[in-house]
Amino acid sequence: MPHRHTPSLSQFLRESGRAGHEAVERCEFFHRIASGNLTRAHYTAYLARLTPVYEALESAFDAMPTDSPLATLRIPGLWRAARLHSDLLVLCGEAARPVDCVPLAAHIDSLAQGSPHRLVAHYYVRYLGDLSGGQILAPVLARSLGLTTDAGLRFYEFGGSEAGTWKSRLRGALDALPLSPGEKSDIGGEVATAFSLHVDFFNSLPS
Repeated sequence: MPHRHTPSLSQFLRESGRAGHEAVERCEFFHRIASGNLTRAHYTAYLARLTPVYEALESAFDAMPTDSPLATLRIPGLWRAARLHSDLLVLCGEAARPVDCVPLAAHIDSLAQGSPHRLVAHYYVRYLGDLSGGQILAPVLARSLGLTTDAGLRFYEFGGSEAGTWKSRLRGALDALPLSPGEKSDIGGEVATAFSLHVDFFNSLPS
C-alpha cells in the first residue's frame, strides 16, 4: 500500500479550521473592516475587546515552565497586547480601557488552567491571522480611518520583518511541537471552537 502522508500540525489546523474561518469572514463586522466601512469609534471598540484576548493568551505562554514543550511558542516578537494598548492610547488618550469580561479571553484563561495544549489552537488562529489577513486589513484601515503605523495601527506591525518570514517561523515552531496523537486531535477540535468564539466575538461588537 502507498504510504499516506501525515500532515504537519499547521496543515492539520488549517484544514480543521477551514469552515470556521469562512464563518468568521461572513460576519458583518468583519466585512465592514475589510470593505473600509468602519468608523473610528467602531475600530476603537474592536481593539478594546481584542486586547484582553491577547493579554490572556500571552500571559498563559509567558507563564509556561521553561521545560514545557509549549514554551517554544513563547516568541515575544509576535506578542500584540502592548501594541494594542499603544493603539488605544493614540485613539482614546488616557481614557483608553480594554473591555472586561470578554468570553473569548475567559475561555483562554480556563484552558491555561486545565488544558494548556489546547491554547495552541488559539495561538494559531490569532497570530497566523494577524500575519495573513491582518496584513491585508491594515492598509484598508489606513485609508478609511486615516491611521498610520505610529498612530493607531501598531497592532499590525511586526518590527519591520516580512510577514512571510514570521509565518514560516510560526509554522516551524508549531510543526516541531512533540504532541501525542490525542493532543493533536484535541487542538484540531479546539481550532473549530476558537473560530466559533470569534464569530460570537464579532457579532457582539457594536453595529
